[in-house]
Amino acid sequence: MQADWLGLTTAWRSRYSPTLLRVVSGEVPWRSLDELHRMMLDDVLTEHGLTGFTDTDRAELVSAWHRLSPWPDSRDGLSRLRETHITATLSNGSTALLSRARAGGLTFDAILSAELIHSYKPDRRCT
Repeated sequence: MQADWLGLTTAWRSRYSPTLLRVVSGEVPWRSLDELHRMMLDDVLTEHGLTGFTDTDRAELVSAWHRLSPWPDSRDGLSRLRETHITATLSNGSTALLSRARAGGLTFDAILSAELIHSYKPDRRCT
């Protein structure tokens, strides 16, 4: 299938912040980050005229966010920080997604997800 894959992925990623802001403002009801990624993907595929993707294909693309590798220096940096500090993350990712951080070798003392309050950063309730 011929497509501008770089343009498609760039367009998909560029929707992240505006979509979360629509949730924070109340314009869009709260949905899990996976549901929002799917909504954004569906819109981008339609805009690019790519109609051959099944629901299974789309779910697989959305799940790619769960398999991203951490930055190469993250493991060592967190390990050194944990020697003298408590480490925690506050993420827009779901608790399930964040629990997979260990698979990437990331260790935190606490993992917090914005989904716990059904909002996303930069909502003040997330700080």
